[in-house]
Amino acid sequence: MATERLDQDLEDRLRRLNEIGAALSLERDLHALLERILLETRRFTGADAGTLYLVSGSKLTFEVAHNDSLKLAHDAEEGVDMLPVPLDELSVSGYCAVTGETLNIEDV
Repeated sequence: MATERLDQDLEDRLRRLNEIGAALSLERDLHALLERILLETRRFTGADAGTLYLVSGSKLTFEVAHNDSLKLAHDAEEGVDMLPVPLDELSVSGYCAVTGETLNIEDV
């Protein structure tokens, strides 16, 4: 019975990923696309917060930032008023960008 439930959950998640992919492929506006990517990623993973950066030369620039706990939402259209992050391994975001690895930071 537990295996059937896991199989159904996996099937539901794969179906949802396909729906998300189809919706994202239709979006032509970069700002709206970045917003949608962050929204859907947070929904899919159950994340409280998320940030999207774009690489600009040797820096990462904040594009979209949401944090439910802090009631923070900066969208791509208005921009995020934060300093760029160096593209190196000294910050979490820089590390992920340089190495291509995903990090999941547990609640502390």
